[in-house]
Amino acid sequence: DGSKLTATQLAVAPAMAGSIPLQLVKANPAMGSGAMQGVSHIQRVATKGGVAPAMACDAATMGNKQVVSYQADYIFWKPA
Repeated sequence: DGSKLTATQLAVAPAMAGSIPLQLVKANPAMGSGAMQGVSHIQRVATKGGVAPAMACDAATMGNKQVVSYQADYIFWKPA
């Protein structure tokens, strides 16, 4: 629908081992009208994976492909 958001991080909390952290951000006013209009906060929960691979990124590994599995739920909050 063309709407988009930027946000500022308010808090992070550890997730299970091997997963990126849980996160809470405060949304800035939406750009464009649409589904993102009025969103005040976004929460990232139930993260699984997403951590960068341990393998170094250097000349010896140039051209190698690393697949990083990632899953999370995002909750968009609007004032009632």
